[in-house]
Amino acid sequence: MADDSFAARFNDAGADEQVLFSELGYNSLGLESGRNYMRGCMNRNIDMSIVRRIRVPGGEKYQVELRADVFNAGNWVVINGRSTGAQFASPATNGTLINNQYNADGSLNAGRLQPRNAGFGAATSAQNLRTIQLQLRLRF
Repeated sequence: MADDSFAARFNDAGADEQVLFSELGYNSLGLESGRNYMRGCMNRNIDMSIVRRIRVPGGEKYQVELRADVFNAGNWVVINGRSTGAQFASPATNGTLINNQYNADGSLNAGRLQPRNAGFGAATSAQNLRTIQLQLRLRF
């Protein structure tokens, strides 16, 4: 009985023909990943604002407004940049990922610890942490 699997339909080249598609092996980082693999972290962000209005004595039409705005009040880290360039070895040899951020034993690759040369999929930037803005306004 013939093998009707997806891989068999693409790997049935003869002995003298080049195989166009092949199954990826163990520890492969090819296109077998699920949907939305590089989508990113959930964005948890709370912005707050506190306003205090004070009437100026001697005039009903004047007010001093003191306002404090706090952006990312929870001080959560939101990663918004990743290294998305994958470099593969020649398909004629083994097709493994060259710029992997991990070594074969699972430890971090020491040459890929900085964002400028991070491995494929590594976080390279994040949103600002807590920011506080103060404002003093005279209203008339």
